[in-house]
Amino acid sequence: MKLITVAGVMLIATVIIGGLIFGPFNKLLPESLRRKLGYDTTTTGVITARLIVDFNGARVNVNTTITFQENETATAYSILIKANLTLKIKEYQQGIYIEGIEGVTQNATHFWWYQINGKDGTVAANRLDLRSYSAWLVSWIFRRY
Repeated sequence: MKLITVAGVMLIATVIIGGLIFGPFNKLLPESLRRKLGYDTTTTGVITARLIVDFNGARVNVNTTITFQENETATAYSILIKANLTLKIKEYQQGIYIEGIEGVTQNATHFWWYQINGKDGTVAANRLDLRSYSAWLVSWIFRRY
């Protein structure tokens, strides 16, 4: 009887923990753990940000304003998609890396880098939530190494 009770308690604990991690209750987990598990950690609310793509002379720069509704993912990557720009990307375990924008691709001397409100991005472009940074400016720069 004790074995059945212990097994039952373990099963219940497994279901609860599994529901927290993999199920609909994952929103109860701390944001840092949710991010590590790959869940969307964006907050709600409409956000409008200016997008600047600086091609460093390779072509005419982009300067536009993009609005994300509450139900849309707002990242440094998704703002490029929402602006209807052609992208060349590479996916890694850590996230998406932008190799090219509008046919201008990284090479031996230049690479793509992004900034949020004038500060360098610190994570993969698809992992940075614009809402949590109160982003009003997203800049993509074709930077020299």
